[in-house]
Amino acid sequence: MWSQWMFVIVAFLVSFLLTSFLFSKLVFFEIFRKRNFSATASVVLGSVISSVIVLAFSWNEYDFIADISLWSFFAPLIGLAIIFIACLINKMYVIEISVLLASLIGVFGGDLNIAFIPNAPVFVNQLFTVVVWFLFSVGIRAIATLYPSLQIQGVTISGGFVLLYVFNASPFVLGVISATLLASMYVAYLNYTNQTMGVDVSPIIGYIFGWFGLIFYQEMLISCYIVLTMFCLLEMLIATIRKLTFLQKYNNFSLNTISVQAYKSGLAPIIIVKSIWMIGGILIVFSVFQANGVNYYSIPAFVAIVILWQFYKLLNWENESKSWKDTKDETVEDIKNTINTVVKGIKKSKKKKTSKKRIKK
Repeated sequence: MWSQWMFVIVAFLVSFLLTSFLFSKLVFFEIFRKRNFSATASVVLGSVISSVIVLAFSWNEYDFIADISLWSFFAPLIGLAIIFIACLINKMYVIEISVLLASLIGVFGGDLNIAFIPNAPVFVNQLFTVVVWFLFSVGIRAIATLYPSLQIQGVTISGGFVLLYVFNASPFVLGVISATLLASMYVAYLNYTNQTMGVDVSPIIGYIFGWFGLIFYQEMLISCYIVLTMFCLLEMLIATIRKLTFLQKYNNFSLNTISVQAYKSGLAPIIIVKSIWMIGGILIVFSVFQANGVNYYSIPAFVAIVILWQFYKLLNWENESKSWKDTKDETVEDIKNTINTVVKGIKKSKKKKTSKKRIKK
């Protein structure tokens, strides 16, 4: 067991050093510097190269509950390369097409047979898996709008994956790969002031974490995964609901998240960043509890309520300094004013109708 833990630590260090080295070199290439892409390129190349190296030494198909082959790990790398090239082209419709193609390759090439829909044909479930993977990969761009939100989520989510292995909840191979991704995302976070991971490259990170979700689903750890990614899922859900209202102020999907709305209302970015770190820490702790949970829904539901409460506090940060009594009094006063306004409106409409009747007479 100690040898496996040492291997995870070595994988983390290799990935950290490799990603840092790549970051220091890629900034000198015009194509990466022009696209502001060296941070993401370093994360992808650093974590992928490190993962391939450690897979060669740590692969054990009997370590998994489900029937997962080595090709389930390598097929998505082809899809990842396609998205990587599309991000260099830097056109959103090209990136979205590449994500769809990458999802098809990852599911059908990787032979991922996930029964999202019970009793449905395998082909139907595979198509549904492609759609879920595609939507998650593209939708996560809403998280990338406010820097360094995506980097923080990358660190906390991959850190949660590693911790699940430490507590014997996930296979050794996933723990090692999670360690390489954690190191790469941490390098991206350390350098986010110099190189950002923007909306146009976020599908790469979304694709990687989407793949983890599918593997976790097969390993019966999907509830832990949902807990770890709850912040991203709720932000994407809220952004989508607002987009579907077709109101002009919610027309831009990437600006509909709670974090962005709080920033636009005047809340200091450092406070938002601290809040995201706090939420990430909470999710890591509860994901470990969920690994030993009695059911699949109690802890995720509780975590969702906690995050929604944090969202409420972010949106209403101006009222945080007020006491409960002041807030209650203001609410009651607002309700009274609203009722009075409605009553006055009704009286005015009645007077207009009465005056019209008199004119007719």
